[in-house]
Amino acid sequence: RDSKSLVASVGKLGRRLIRLSVATGEKEPLILPRLEEAALDPAIGDLLPAVSPDGLRLAFVRQIATVSADIYVAPLGNGQPQRLTRGAEALGVTWTPDGRELVDGGGGFLSRQGGGGMALWRRSVEAPVTSPSTRIQSIEPGAFQPVISYSASSSSARLAYTRFVVDTNIWVTKVNPQAQP
Repeated sequence: RDSKSLVASVGKLGRRLIRLSVATGEKEPLILPRLEEAALDPAIGDLLPAVSPDGLRLAFVRQIATVSADIYVAPLGNGQPQRLTRGAEALGVTWTPDGRELVDGGGGFLSRQGGGGMALWRRSVEAPVTSPSTRIQSIEPGAFQPVISYSASSSSARLAYTRFVVDTNIWVTKVNPQAQP
């Protein structure tokens, strides 16, 4: 949040997080997934980074298999990541303005309180990995990739998210029984 660098997920085989200097283009590796987790699947690794409001911590999704994507938090410089969820199937993560909680979008039945399925969930950054996330009931099901925008000079914040909706319909049309199919 210092406007001097960006945090991004890069890599073709095994995604990893880097800090990219806006001024020089220099890439600094941040957190590398363990070698056995960085398999030959381009979706495996550390994804979807979110810098905390104070600029000191980084939340991200670590995907170790097609259906295993959990949330981790680590100091933005160097440091060991702390696992916050188990079985979350997270598809995006963002910080609340006070930096005490995370909001994530995803499915997963193992670490969710209030039912599983694609939705937005919140949890304290200090909660143990065994503590379930809580569904945000005011958001309709199908939500993921949350982003909270806030201003340091204002107490208001906005939550934006993507929503997956399947709209299945039945269509009826007249058929001429004499016509060839």
